[in-house]
Amino acid sequence: MAPCAALAVTSAERIPFAADIPTVAESGLPGFDVSDGQCLYMPGKTPGEFIKKVHDDVIAALATPAVKQKFVDINVLIVTSTPKEVTTYLKAQMTQWSAIIKDANIKAN
Repeated sequence: MAPCAALAVTSAERIPFAADIPTVAESGLPGFDVSDGQCLYMPGKTPGEFIKKVHDDVIAALATPAVKQKFVDINVLIVTSTPKEVTTYLKAQMTQWSAIIKDANIKAN
């Protein structure tokens, strides 16, 4: 297989482990940002103090040198946020992608 080179990353900002690769926005499509992530989900009626405890424990685990290194080893960037920030992000994603799906007339099979 012939070697290949990345043209751009789809996140809004360059990523540390590939800092020499420009973003799509830098490459000519301003505002382009298609990123993904992983979240922990709990039922809507989960008590706030339990959510806070899980959040704090996960943040503490992700901050340990051993865990940080495991993510570095697999080129995964750790970005943490609060439960409120995740909710805001997910709502924005649903709004953005719903509009794209509607505008493109995409239908589920």
